[in-house]
Amino acid sequence: MGEVRGFKMNRKDAQEEPSSVIDHVKSKREQYRVSIRKERLFDEIDSKRFKRVPIEEEEDENDKLPEDVRTLRLQQIVTEFLASPHAEGKEFLSIVRRLRSMSSCKFKTIAEPLLREEVFNRLMEIITPAYNQEELLQHEAAWIFTNLCSTESRAVELFIEKGGVQRLLQLLKGKRSPALYEQVLWCLSNILGDEFELRDLALTKADIVEGLLQFIEDNESFPLTVLRNIMWVTCNLTRGPPYPSYGRTRHLIPFLCEYLRNAKKDLILPELIWSLVHLSDGHDHQIQEILDTGIAERVVELLYGRDPGLLVPTIRLSGHLLSGSDGQTQILLDAGLLGPLEQLLDSAKSLIRREVVWMISNVLAGNHRQIQAVFDTGIPKKMLNLLEYDDYTVQREIIYALSAATYYATLDQIEILVHKWRVLEHFISRLEYEDKKILLPILKGMENIFQRGSTLSEDGVNPYVSLVESLNALKALEHVQFHPDGEVYEGVYKLIEGFFLAESRN
Repeated sequence: MGEVRGFKMNRKDAQEEPSSVIDHVKSKREQYRVSIRKERLFDEIDSKRFKRVPIEEEEDENDKLPEDVRTLRLQQIVTEFLASPHAEGKEFLSIVRRLRSMSSCKFKTIAEPLLREEVFNRLMEIITPAYNQEELLQHEAAWIFTNLCSTESRAVELFIEKGGVQRLLQLLKGKRSPALYEQVLWCLSNILGDEFELRDLALTKADIVEGLLQFIEDNESFPLTVLRNIMWVTCNLTRGPPYPSYGRTRHLIPFLCEYLRNAKKDLILPELIWSLVHLSDGHDHQIQEILDTGIAERVVELLYGRDPGLLVPTIRLSGHLLSGSDGQTQILLDAGLLGPLEQLLDSAKSLIRREVVWMISNVLAGNHRQIQAVFDTGIPKKMLNLLEYDDYTVQREIIYALSAATYYATLDQIEILVHKWRVLEHFISRLEYEDKKILLPILKGMENIFQRGSTLSEDGVNPYVSLVESLNALKALEHVQFHPDGEVYEGVYKLIEGFFLAESRN
């Protein structure tokens, strides 16, 4: 599958330093975000939001027509559209409706006549509130733009440059029908769901966030279809990376979190949660703004629910929130996060297991109290079982988690890691791997353990170094020195020179 763009339907990348895996586990790794979003793309939605109305037989007939006949019919409708002297009345509405019907065909050739300047400009006039068009006509024109912007980036750019976004926001003001609101939001979602550059262009042309929040404030309640399209807009508005300016999008957080706490309509939750995923993917102050709304318990509740449509975005949101400071991590732990994480390690989907281990590694990268909180659950036993038989990507995440625990663990916790969890044996057995992404955390984890073992040395003998020697692991370490990556070589050199040879000299 190609690049994942915005979600339309027709109608920490690891900041990894060679000497520190802790920055890696406390991050939002892009490869997993992409894989999760691709899975969501397949499971939840079509790749384009293209509006169709199956009950209208004419649209089905248009799809079945030979291309030359379909093209000729469209040209005839366009000619009628441009020739009609009055942009009002049933006759003109009928013409626009037939034009919309043709726009619902999924054929590239359909777009060309509609992108002609005189056609495009007249359609733009119809969606101009000051033009005083009847709502049915505005609805049909917005529908045409919705379909055009779902397939043609050229249409999106042209629409933005001609002030179309401002006109859509104007249509959200005042009292109008829910059907028109729904169509306007759908069109806006498709525009924001195109290329990031075009989304950012739209944001520079109009204050979309303010307009959307004002629309929400002006209406006490919404039909489900309108509410869901609001969430589609926020999802495409906030997506990335690259993300839009947080200074613009942060104002959506109170609204989104309030709905997350109180919403009972699951249909709106996936896009809502994905919006918060986007907004939480950044600095600690972004995470804090979300946690300050009090959603931690609701997030844990959703993880316990294990709703297939909500689980993936909720896991991603939880992972982002855990990647902040120890204090932010503690808020989620106090809300009971480890309970559902332990259950989710039994998921049948490796993608879910991998993400859950990543979340756990963020906890293990915290302070010793947080490490102990994990030790006091059944999580370690489950992770070690997965380390024996799960697929490679899950095993790699577990290695990261074990390595993360070696940073701030107490000496007693290091003893548990070494003797109960047999961490050194697990590290050594994977030294034969060529992947630097697994070798670096292994080497750093061993270094951390050896350093702590120095405080237990008797007669200059480090018990953890001696344990590794008894496992005949020195040859495996020496072999890793020939790895082509310089960071891996340096990691091995530090172990051999700093601990094994130093101990021999002593």
